[in-house]
Amino acid sequence: MYITGKYIDSKLFMNGYVRYILYLYIIGGLFLFKSCDFFAVGSYPFAEYYTFRTYSKKSLIKRINIFKESNPEYIRTNSNGEKDDSWDEETDSGYIVYFYFPDKNITILCVIKEGAGNPLRMGFASYSTGTNGGDWKRINKDIKKKENEELKKKFETEILNQIGGWSRK
Repeated sequence: MYITGKYIDSKLFMNGYVRYILYLYIIGGLFLFKSCDFFAVGSYPFAEYYTFRTYSKKSLIKRINIFKESNPEYIRTNSNGEKDDSWDEETDSGYIVYFYFPDKNITILCVIKEGAGNPLRMGFASYSTGTNGGDWKRINKDIKKKENEELKKKFETEILNQIGGWSRK
């Protein structure tokens, strides 16, 4: 093999410099592929978002509260077994609201976000077993695809359809 007019032994070339560069590219590529999670944008980057064009944030929260009053089984319980909706709160990343699915014994965390010029969005962010809020699993990230799709379908059918006015992002 000739490079810039000099003969280089192709075995030495492949065993040395090129192999080193090839390994460097492979390792670097794998690192970049796996590190994309570190650079995910926003507070809840893996959440499944739904848009609500017909509601303001205040009116959506009101509709959620009406839904929970009509369907108290979807309200979390506290350690005494009493219905406790005091977990719902305004945060820097949006309004956090929780729903409980008694048949699966899971609590889901949703975030309501509104931005200037953007439609109102509610994201199904994560879920945990029981009502104490420990060991959260992120939707679209920490669970298998089949379970992920089942939980989203359940959320859409049992919660969003009752609230109304939603569409997929």
